[in-house]
Amino acid sequence: HLDTSQSVLLGSLPIFPYHTSNEGERSCRCLTQESLIPPEGLGEKALKNGLFLKVASDTDQTLLHCLGVQSIAKEVAYSHHVLPMLNNMSSNRDRDLIVLQMLENLPAILRGATTAEGKESLLTALHTSSFVPDASGELRKPSELYDPDVPELMSLLGDECFPKRIFQTAPMLRALRKVGLQSTMD
Repeated sequence: HLDTSQSVLLGSLPIFPYHTSNEGERSCRCLTQESLIPPEGLGEKALKNGLFLKVASDTDQTLLHCLGVQSIAKEVAYSHHVLPMLNNMSSNRDRDLIVLQMLENLPAILRGATTAEGKESLLTALHTSSFVPDASGELRKPSELYDPDVPELMSLLGDECFPKRIFQTAPMLRALRKVGLQSTMD
């Protein structure tokens, strides 16, 4: 076990690898109060906000915990870190893959939520965030888009009123309905 002075000294060394968005950016830095251990199963592309450490083994995770770094629940990672960064991503393809993975795993994420507050926080963030690409690639709130499974809506509205085609599969639409996708016009 490390005492406090050893922990502070070790944490101040620029030896800890972080996930970063820029290839040229130095990925090894000191630990900070904001440093986080990412949840398991969160894709590499979703971790590039500069706060998530690269954890290669259980030993790494144990050491980071000893140094005071907190693990973060998947629902908190999505609501507080992933959703807010989607608008700033340089690659629409990467952004779409992150959203697809999140929606595909949404039932499991909600079932596995560590707290009721975390689950509600994620659902609120999904209802209020612009994260679903429309036909033009613009990010929209689910409530700003319509369900393409409703034939009347398909005949009345243009493509820009529906999620991008890759988000029109049955599992994606089920997840989007849960977070506000419209099935009627007001």
